[in-house]
Amino acid sequence: PLWQGRGCGSALLQACERLAVENGYGCIRLDTFKGNPAAKQFYEGHGYQYRGAVQYRSKPIGHQTYLCYEKIIR
Repeated sequence: PLWQGRGCGSALLQACERLAVENGYGCIRLDTFKGNPAAKQFYEGHGYQYRGAVQYRSKPIGHQTYLCYEKIIR
């Protein structure tokens, strides 16, 4: 929490995207817990598009649904 809002997440995400481009990847896919609206907003704000949801039965009840995102990179 001390580092939230200072651009660290954006810098890390941009570095991951650069590495993906340098290594020939065409997209990045990730997921985030459905109950984390800040992460949802963060990823969508960085151009990631919602692609669906997955269920992880190994997670505790109430924490099983994750939202899947994808960004095409070049």
